[in-house]
Amino acid sequence: MGSMGIKYKGSLTAVKNMVRMGKRKALGMTKVTVKFSAVIPVEARRIFDIKAGDRLIWYLEDGKLVVEKAP
Repeated sequence: MGSMGIKYKGSLTAVKNMVRMGKRKALGMTKVTVKFSAVIPVEARRIFDIKAGDRLIWYLEDGKLVVEKAP
């Protein structure tokens, strides 16, 4: 994406602490393609250090979809 991507505002540590405390922060919105693919927003990739080839785990938690980077 280069310089056209979303600029991160705030501290990565602060956002990670919000997530740990159960507070929500929107990291972007994506559209599911006809092949059921979706792009991970750049801010989420940066915060959680998601790289090409990483695996994600999809959970159903309290009626919500939760995605977590696999260890």
